[in-house]
Amino acid sequence: MLGRGIGLSKEKVEQLRYWRESTVYTDLERLVLEYTEQLATDVRIDDEMYARLQEHFTPRQILVLCTTVGVAGMINRIHGTFKTELEEFTSSRQKVQESLDKLLEK
Repeated sequence: MLGRGIGLSKEKVEQLRYWRESTVYTDLERLVLEYTEQLATDVRIDDEMYARLQEHFTPRQILVLCTTVGVAGMINRIHGTFKTELEEFTSSRQKVQESLDKLLEK
């Protein structure tokens, strides 16, 4: 899994889908996860989120974060298009399963 390959602990990878309730993430990691979720869901972030990011990151770092989230989203769309086989950990997620079901509808 990519997360483990870049140094995330096993606990953080396993609890990612429950990041809001989990105690393994720092406040800064929670901010990044919240940003990622807001950007992926709403396509843009609100002013309050941007202000919170500015408390911790430079404009350049925010740009890198935005680019990273965007590239990850693009890669996910490629996997969706070509129906890449997913690991059990990923495919067992409800939203992933719903997306797969829609993708496989005739």
